[in-house]
Amino acid sequence: MKKILLIILSSVLLWSCASNNVTLAHIMETKDINELSAYIKKYPKHKDIAFLKQKLLSLQIAANPKKAADIPKPVIKTLEEQEAEEFAKLMAQDKSGHNAKTVNVLNQMFNNDISDTNAILLVANNSDCNMILRIQGDKYYNLAVPAKGQNTLVLPQGTYKLTGSLCGATYTSTKVIQKNLSLALGTARK
Repeated sequence: MKKILLIILSSVLLWSCASNNVTLAHIMETKDINELSAYIKKYPKHKDIAFLKQKLLSLQIAANPKKAADIPKPVIKTLEEQEAEEFAKLMAQDKSGHNAKTVNVLNQMFNNDISDTNAILLVANNSDCNMILRIQGDKYYNLAVPAKGQNTLVLPQGTYKLTGSLCGATYTSTKVIQKNLSLALGTARK
């Protein structure tokens, strides 16, 4: 009886050990991270351990995919937007110094001194678009001229290159300013 009991006990023990052992074929096929990790810990000297570690790592990465960081796109302003910002800034500066500018223009208008080296430039914008007239000579000026409006500037007499963009059209001219000058640009859109 002892022999039969010993045989039954040993066969149950062998059967339980055999069921706990996972075959290499099963490990190669599995996608269970815990099972693969346990096998690697149990058999660290196995000949296929490098492959199994790589498989474990790829399964771990696939299980926890990292969310790609959103990279903010640079704000690229169009030329029209840049011009609009610059126009608003120039108009704000013009309004803050409006009284001093008016006094300067009126003094220049009523100045009868022949030896005076300054002149008034009056720019009228007859178009439906705001414009910045860039005046380049010995000094550099930016004159904001609103749509259907005008603006003035007192500047030293001399030769100036005038450039600007008016409703998408480019204006370029070279002027010799020896006396007061009135410049009308654009026609109203219909």
